[in-house]
Amino acid sequence: MASFGYSRGSLSRAAAEALGPWVRAREGLAEVDVPSEPVKVVRGILSHVKKTSVQLQHEAPELRAMKAKGER
Repeated sequence: MASFGYSRGSLSRAAAEALGPWVRAREGLAEVDVPSEPVKVVRGILSHVKKTSVQLQHEAPELRAMKAKGER
């Protein structure tokens, strides 16, 4: 926290800086393309989903159970 301070977003910046080299080493990639606004990218990808996040959270255990049974 001393490097990034205590302002809004500092924890995210610190995490990104800490995890970046680890991901590059783990995946064997020289360059990892991380979008500058990852939240906006995810929102764009999920824009067609008509359910709320709470509805999706409630469905997740049912989907996992079906997958474990081999039904899906």
